[in-house]
Order: sequence, then C-alpha cells, then structure tokens
Amino acid sequence: MSHREHEARPTVTVNLIPIILILLASPVIILIIKALGSDWMHSRITAYPALCNETVYLNQCASPNHALAKIIYKIYPRTKTVYWWVEGGDAKKVTDCQITNRTNWACPGEAGETFGFENGQYWKKSQHQDDTTSTKIYYTTKGEWLRLQCSNSNPLCAALARIFN
Repeated sequence: MSHREHEARPTVTVNLIPIILILLASPVIILIIKALGSDWMHSRITAYPALCNETVYLNQCASPNHALAKIIYKIYPRTKTVYWWVEGGDAKKVTDCQITNRTNWACPGEAGETFGFENGQYWKKSQHQDDTTSTKIYYTTKGEWLRLQCSNSNPLCAALARIFN
C-alpha cells in the first residue's frame, strides 16, 4: 500500500463520524420531538387535567394525586368550531366559539358553562359556579402532568418531565 492510499483511509473514517453520531442521536431526538408534541402544527392544543387530594381553589392544587387522561382540542377559526376528545375517545363538536387563535378561545358548553383557553391555559366556568366551588380536578402544565404520570422508578420519564415543566 502506498503512502497516499494510507493517508486517504482515515479521511473516509472521519467523514463517517457525523453520520454515526446522527444515527445514534436519532432515537433521542425523536423522543424529544414526540414529548414536545406537534399541537402547534395541527391547530391543536391540549389540556392536562389532574386529580388533587384536596379541594382545588382557583385551579391550584397543594397536594396532587395523579394525572387524568389529557383532552385534545382542534381549532377551526374560520368556522368558529372546536372539536375535542379525551385521549383515545370519540371527538365532539362545539360551534359558535369565539376564537382569537389556537391558545385563546372560548366555547359554549353544556348547561350554560363556557370553556376554552387563555394564553395557552385551559379554563372552565359554569353559570352558577364561582371560584369557591368544590372540585378535586385541576388543569396543570404538560411537565407537571408528565411528572404525575411517571413512577419514581423511571428516572428517564422523570427527567423528561422536568424538561417540559
């Protein structure tokens, strides 16, 4: 083997290093993208309900219990329509909504209630409800919801939850 052939071989190996690194990093990148979600690309927004051990006041929980099934909303501003479903369930349609954008809207609900999002935070209000009404369900951030989904024995899940909190 000549001196030139010997020098050319390491260049090929060095050129493969970025490709190998990308292939090794791909599962981690995919996991992060999946955790971040694609709601913004599909005019969707998600509410993250959780159960509290105590009565919730002004959507604040001092003693979280566990995460409930998330609720996904698909927004159609032109038709003033929102479709919503509990993860894994059937979609329901709500019309006559006041929609500013994906993170700011309000819709009429059942029995005179209204619900929607303000600055990306879910809210729900009944005609007869004030902020002192007794409930144990509150709506939290994606990170807190993920943390409540995780068990203490799964450090990867807990680490991802901290990223999104």
